[in-house]
Amino acid sequence: MSDALRFIYSFTQNWGLAIIVFTLLIRLVLHPLNKKQMDSVKAMQEIQPEVEKLRKKYKNDQQQLQTKLMELYKERGINPAAGCLPLLIQMPILIALFQSIRNLEELENASFLWLDSLTKTGDLLLIILTGAVTFAQSYLQQKMTANINPGNQNNIMMYMMPILIILIGKGLPAGVLLYWFTSTLVMTIQQFINYKEPVSKGETK
Repeated sequence: MSDALRFIYSFTQNWGLAIIVFTLLIRLVLHPLNKKQMDSVKAMQEIQPEVEKLRKKYKNDQQQLQTKLMELYKERGINPAAGCLPLLIQMPILIALFQSIRNLEELENASFLWLDSLTKTGDLLLIILTGAVTFAQSYLQQKMTANINPGNQNNIMMYMMPILIILIGKGLPAGVLLYWFTSTLVMTIQQFINYKEPVSKGETK
């Protein structure tokens, strides 16, 4: 991870830009997986009337309900677990980046925009910006899944995630927050674009 950042820095000559470029490259690599995840969510929305019919029909037989739901998902080319893999991949990247930024001596005096040092923790403006873009992403996600998971749980998560990010962000180096902010912003834009596009059958497999 440190070598990758140094390599990108050799072109940008700015550590903040290097982290942003690194983030964009990661998002580009993960785009096919994220596209499948977002298409799966949209496809799940489209079949909700059929899902509700099955739930009413088999409300007293959960095993049969699950069987029928799996058959419906298979018929429509939907993978309910499509959303798990991108998150599982991103967590090791975030941890590795955290370690790299802590260990890169060059970042101690590396400034970017208003940031004096990319290793400094507790930058209030960057924390607020990261929390705000996380709220925007959560809000859009809530809109996309409202028909799938109706009720207050989605609304709670929409507010809890930004609060959690702000609390965690207080102890993170500015470089990690910059990655988190950029990654979430790109993901929000991808979700918005995908939300406007139709889903073709088979794209969610």
